[in-house]
Amino acid sequence: MTDSAATGVGFGYTYNTKLEGSRLIAVEVWDTSENQYLPLERLKLYSFAAAHFICAHFDRYPQILGKATINGEVPAVIGDTSVQSIVADYLTQLNASYDTRIQERLINDTTIFTPMNFIQEEWDCPDGTIYNKKLQTCPNCPEIKRVSFLTELVKLKSEKCENPWGKVLLSNREVFNVSIMTKSAPNWIMFNESRFNMLGNATTLMAGGSIAIDFYARPTNLMPGTTVSTVLFGVAHATDSGCLNEYAIAFDVSLKVLPKAELNQLGNIRAAGLTMMALFFFVQSVLASGHFSTAKSKLSRHPKAELNQLGNIRAAGLTMMAIVLLCTISFGFWTFFNRKVQVVRASQPMFLIMICVGIFVMGTSIFPLSIDDGIASVSACNIACMAVPWLASMGFTIAFSALFSKIWRIYKLVESAKALIRLKVTEKDVMAPFAILFGLNFSCLLAWTLVDPLLWVRRPVNEGDVDGSWNTYGTCQSSGKAHIAFLVILLIIDAGALLLSCVVAYYARNISDEFSESKYLGVGVVSWLQLLVVGLPILFLIDGMPVASYFLKSAVISALCLSMLLLVFVPKLILSRRKKSMKGAHVNRTRASTTGFDAFPQLASTTSSRIAYPVFN
Repeated sequence: MTDSAATGVGFGYTYNTKLEGSRLIAVEVWDTSENQYLPLERLKLYSFAAAHFICAHFDRYPQILGKATINGEVPAVIGDTSVQSIVADYLTQLNASYDTRIQERLINDTTIFTPMNFIQEEWDCPDGTIYNKKLQTCPNCPEIKRVSFLTELVKLKSEKCENPWGKVLLSNREVFNVSIMTKSAPNWIMFNESRFNMLGNATTLMAGGSIAIDFYARPTNLMPGTTVSTVLFGVAHATDSGCLNEYAIAFDVSLKVLPKAELNQLGNIRAAGLTMMALFFFVQSVLASGHFSTAKSKLSRHPKAELNQLGNIRAAGLTMMAIVLLCTISFGFWTFFNRKVQVVRASQPMFLIMICVGIFVMGTSIFPLSIDDGIASVSACNIACMAVPWLASMGFTIAFSALFSKIWRIYKLVESAKALIRLKVTEKDVMAPFAILFGLNFSCLLAWTLVDPLLWVRRPVNEGDVDGSWNTYGTCQSSGKAHIAFLVILLIIDAGALLLSCVVAYYARNISDEFSESKYLGVGVVSWLQLLVVGLPILFLIDGMPVASYFLKSAVISALCLSMLLLVFVPKLILSRRKKSMKGAHVNRTRASTTGFDAFPQLASTTSSRIAYPVFN
């Protein structure tokens, strides 16, 4: 800047006349928004007005009339207003003569001896800045935003204690070089290049370039399962200009360690094998004699397909089902033919028959359990798979809803009699819980069948075998996850039916066993809980063993059905026989003493006993 710039409008100057050479100390620019002079900033663009002859003749000023050389610069234009008219307009607004000292535009400060210098060299740059040679200045270091790993998560899997390999690609999309260095990594990860294994060791990554980082995992000290850890790298500017800011980038490594393979080595049984050596050589000599063709020898190397079908065990399950059905039909007929007997009438025959129907339906669920692809097609097996929950759940709900309605009805009648209230309770009055539970059960099973039904599939017995297709078993399995929700809903509905029966049985616990099965229901619930606590864990343990699983399921269903039948009907059979024997003994005793009672009729009337039963219409 020359002394001719002093003629520019809006500038304020501080100088020292005692300096040799450049005497300019500072330059200020008038800010119209602040209404004061502010220091001139090095990297800021300003607009100003000057005389035309300065721009046309003095050194450096002709450049501003040409093409803009700095980003954001606006080239100067020459207007038609003369300097004289501008000065005249300004002076006419003043009451006094113009004095530059009043405006503080020109200040001579002889106490400052350091002249102004807007030109910076590279060694003048402070920390946190980088030298720009073109602008001859030191702007702040740019942020590193476009250096990253192209992969955020690397998944590895280790089998048989092997060291799996992985790779990530680090890309630099900035316009300047950067330095990368390893900051932290888990002790089970090792890099292929030693420079990355040393923490803090810097490597230069060129602008626009990328680098592949290979590594491997050492799962020796890791437990079986999945481990996720983070590898952290630091990124900084590659120049020595003072840009010391460091940025962090990272990627995650997921390592799945499989359990150590069980070798099942011979051990002590090797001694037994050695004793069979003679037999082995005998068989080998027979095979070498040519009695068996080469084709047969090749085929013998492959095991025969093992389908693990039910086979003869099916007869045991069907026999248990037949016992349940026979007992159900027998108790049903007994109830029907004795429906006018006082004991049966007190137990409400309609509900007893409903209990028989529910147990019958529940017992028939063993039949579809007995079907596999050894005796039926795959489509028939698919139907059988879905028939099991239909029959078991519907039968359970029918039986326990009927038991609940039966006990509830007798409880309401007995309580009304205690309160000396005449109350008529019909079967229809207590059928609402049965209808609700039955409808919920039916709706849930229908939705399950339509959305995610059980289908017949074959699965290998040993999931980890490379070729396990020769040893498989058939099972019922859904293709999605919706069946879990339906199964939970069914369990809640069936548990609700059982809970309702237990609650009403508790309230009716003081009613005679002749009318209510409260005591026997409590015994049954305890026995069923014991059965489920023992049976369910065993059922999970034998998963993949279709024969054992089929037998256990059939036994559990049969035990549930028979226990409920026997606890409901056997006490009534015993009570019915006892009533008949007591009635016969009372008739004989009355006939034998008729003469004595004729003399005392009032005694006869008082000793004749009567048993009163509630009558159910």
